[in-house]
Amino acid sequence: MSSNDFLQALSEDRSKDAEVLKKPQYAGIMNMVTELYPDNAHFIYELLQNAEDTEATTITFSLTAEKLVAEHNGIRLFTKNDVESITSIGNSTKRDDLTSIGKFGVGFKAVFSYTNTPIVYSGDFAFKIRDLVVPEIIAPLDEPTDTTIFEFPFNNSKKPALLATREVEKGFVGFGDNTLLFLSHIRKINYSLPDGSQGSLERLDHENGRIEIRAKHPHSEETVSHWLHFHKDVEVTDADGNIKNCRVAMAYQLEKVTDKNKDSETWKIIPVHGGGQVSIYFPAEKETSKLRFHIHAPFASTVARDSVRDCDDNQQLRDHLATLIVESFTAIRDQEMLIMSFLAVLPTPKDELAEFYEPIRKKIVTAFRGNPLTPTKIGGHLDSLWLYRGSSKISDVIGDADLKLLVNSRYARFSAWAANAPLQNSREDNFIESLGMMKWGFEELSTVFHPLPYSAEIYEGNYQKWMDANSIRQTKIKSWFEQKDDSWMMRFYALLNDANNKSEWKNLNFPLVRVNSEDGAKHVKADQAYFEPTHSDISANGIQTVKREVYTKDNAKRDIDENAETFLESIGVRPFDTTAAIGQLLNRYKTPRPDFNSYDHYDDIKQFVYYLKEHTTPYSWNQPTGFAEIKERFKTESFLLCTLDNKSVWRKASDICLDGSIFKTGLAEFTKIHQKLPISDNYSKKLNKDELKDFIEFLKSFGVMHKLEIVELNLTGNPNNPYTQNYNWTCTAHIEDYSILYI
Repeated sequence: MSSNDFLQALSEDRSKDAEVLKKPQYAGIMNMVTELYPDNAHFIYELLQNAEDTEATTITFSLTAEKLVAEHNGIRLFTKNDVESITSIGNSTKRDDLTSIGKFGVGFKAVFSYTNTPIVYSGDFAFKIRDLVVPEIIAPLDEPTDTTIFEFPFNNSKKPALLATREVEKGFVGFGDNTLLFLSHIRKINYSLPDGSQGSLERLDHENGRIEIRAKHPHSEETVSHWLHFHKDVEVTDADGNIKNCRVAMAYQLEKVTDKNKDSETWKIIPVHGGGQVSIYFPAEKETSKLRFHIHAPFASTVARDSVRDCDDNQQLRDHLATLIVESFTAIRDQEMLIMSFLAVLPTPKDELAEFYEPIRKKIVTAFRGNPLTPTKIGGHLDSLWLYRGSSKISDVIGDADLKLLVNSRYARFSAWAANAPLQNSREDNFIESLGMMKWGFEELSTVFHPLPYSAEIYEGNYQKWMDANSIRQTKIKSWFEQKDDSWMMRFYALLNDANNKSEWKNLNFPLVRVNSEDGAKHVKADQAYFEPTHSDISANGIQTVKREVYTKDNAKRDIDENAETFLESIGVRPFDTTAAIGQLLNRYKTPRPDFNSYDHYDDIKQFVYYLKEHTTPYSWNQPTGFAEIKERFKTESFLLCTLDNKSVWRKASDICLDGSIFKTGLAEFTKIHQKLPISDNYSKKLNKDELKDFIEFLKSFGVMHKLEIVELNLTGNPNNPYTQNYNWTCTAHIEDYSILYI
């Protein structure tokens, strides 16, 4: 049977169907297929899908004020089956069958919203369709062609030609980059508008899954976008238990990176501006995933194919998509694009994905927690389970090797720093936060220098085992500290100046301060170290002074790192001035030895006396820092020589009386009464007249007993007075009491 004979027979048969459809009781069928897309010229996408099904690579649309012509180069021209299909309404009576998984939609009938008589030229067939289902033979084209051509005259009375033209034109101009992203065959769309202007959309496939989309719309410059495309074929079991083969796909947007050191093109993945779209071959206009990349699956959709239905079939497709997305990470990593900025593309809890898409986010998190995908500080990738988060200030100083040593974890040997997000609360930072990485900051750093906390469970109730563990750890930390060079120490001190808990560092019982030493790196506690004296007349011999290289950027120029110096000051390191020097001299008397000639005590006394005389002033604001502390130490510390049974002993000022060759008072005769020892006569031998005079005044000022003086007391000031309580006094009674000063 020839093509025309077939058309004639089909026309006669379908004419009967048309008469039935015209009856009032079947008006609903007519309305459903002709008014499915009444306002948005969506039938354009139906034509694109028809071209895709025939493996066309190019489709061209020509729009005039009267009609639309579409032509594609599909390798498969119309057959008898195609004619039957395009002129039928379908065998199924179930609306959902038209929108189940793997189905594109209601199909060609959408064109009847704009035309009453669509025309088809393809292969041996030339016909128009009337009354929705009736094919009628028309004259073939003057010149035969191996393409398929559709003509749609705007002759639907419900859609005036002017409105039809405007809507179709809007549809063409609205073609987005992702119109061609998920098609297997079509590579170019051309269109012309009634005013003669033209537009196009072209897809160019490159290696490694990169797709280039060139878009040129009338009255605008050409735009070029680049995409990284992934797809896979999967099996889905539908509601009837049938297995369907489907293809799922996704695409990341790419941006070219300028790298002068590389000859080849370099790309990075960026979030889709305005958010990614969901496609069911073409964008589903009302579906919002909130993902930052495009996804595609042959989802079961609403009849208008603009959103995804909630059904088990679609959940299977979504899960396959999640697997594809996770699988893409390996390829992205291998192409050196899984860098920190890529994490901005991935969903976070703050995106508040719809319940349908949330499993995709959770599967991504699981992948990063169990696979080497998270960018690290030093490059490369690791499972996020082994990575630590910390500020860049900390990780710039405490490297991976340091971290492995310092973290208190049985898995410390696997530990490393995660790469830092560019900004706090950025998308990258929010994604890293969602991975649940361990955090390591100033608090954890300070803990390193403290003893390990005791745990009966960990140490099996063995206190000695805990002590031994602490000893081993402290030795390890001290060894690590000593191996660091001076430049690192300066950066470390500068880092600690940013710590919020500087009081912890001040009270730290750990030799934290590096001091000058001829025997390699030496560290002491902060209260044992001083900055080098700034005046040449102050000698720091025998004093532990901070090594200048740990707080100066350039030792020759004395270029101070203010942060490092400020930190050392905050934990108690002071300049070595006269006050500090006096304090150091006094420290020698904290553990006095029997050998009184082990150092020149009398030179110390001269310095003590001179210091007090030099800085004694009625104006407290003129006194040096630490002066009050030194005065208190003069009063309470045992640095003075006394005589006991013809032997020298050390005593504090309140335990001494003046007598003998120093200052004759006769008080030594009453030691059994006042219980004070006489000052040693050696001072009169070692000090000259003026020095001795000043020394005596020095002693008096700190409570050394130097005279007998009766002073009046309040009656209640004498604890031995029997009349302090429960005593009835007369109006003529005298309430007086007396004592001897210093006793």
